[in-house]
Amino acid sequence: MAFWEGFRELGWAEIARKQSKYQSIQILESVDRRINLVLDGMEQFNSGDQYRYHECLGILPYMFNPYAKDILILGGGDGLLAEHLLRLPIQSITIVDIDLEVIEICREYLNELNKGSLKDKQVKIVNEDAWDYVNNCKKKYDLVLCDYTDAFFLPCAKLYSIEHLKAIKKILSKEGVVAMQLITPSIHPEAFWSMVFSFKVSFPGYVVLPYHVYMPYMKCDAAFCLATPNKNRIAEIPCETEFLSKDIIPSLFVFAKDEQIKAPVIPSTAQNLMYAKYMMRRRVHYLKNNRVIYEDFGNNERRI
Repeated sequence: MAFWEGFRELGWAEIARKQSKYQSIQILESVDRRINLVLDGMEQFNSGDQYRYHECLGILPYMFNPYAKDILILGGGDGLLAEHLLRLPIQSITIVDIDLEVIEICREYLNELNKGSLKDKQVKIVNEDAWDYVNNCKKKYDLVLCDYTDAFFLPCAKLYSIEHLKAIKKILSKEGVVAMQLITPSIHPEAFWSMVFSFKVSFPGYVVLPYHVYMPYMKCDAAFCLATPNKNRIAEIPCETEFLSKDIIPSLFVFAKDEQIKAPVIPSTAQNLMYAKYMMRRRVHYLKNNRVIYEDFGNNERRI
């Protein structure tokens, strides 16, 4: 059963739909007024718990460089990450998204949720491929946040690579911090730790910190990795938050035994695409009644 049909049976309404050059775009609303953004049938966020994700991807990395002024968001066309960052004493945010249709539909239909961040004068929107933008960029950024879609499809698979991370390193300021959202290790441990390994290869001398947070409405963890040159330094929480607290932050960096790996993994490059290949060994399928099953493909990498 298609993703949308399963949600429709649960009483969700489709409030907007577009087909862009790159993907199908849907905005769905539940009977209790929660909002979902769905790209190519893959749920991107649920408004019931999206603040957990965006505080962890935005506010937490900022705490490792609390004097950050110029911020680069790669992806993030829904404006929610920018909305959280606009609470901070920053000077500018640049959002780079390849799909202008995502930005336009979110500017129109998610304006209340993202608090108009896509119209804010501090936010510059660049319609360009993140790979090209980073490789050609001459500006230095204090914080680079990678809010990409998952690498189940080739167009974004190369963004999860050592080459891309090394290119990002070149545009970081001296105290600059980078963070990237990754697939959850509870479902895809090999893929997750492959990218953590890729971070360590790409950022020698930096502190590399993998972390994760449970998303109750999404019914899985959101996972991340950050690299910072600032060893043993993390500032106080700089703004009002709904999830992050001084007590909860240490727990985000703890992984259970079944979220770790027993065998070595291969770091991901733009040539081998190992992050995407590890993910495709267990593809997630959404069925009716919001039940999730997993189909194991073993070593079948036919989509890559």
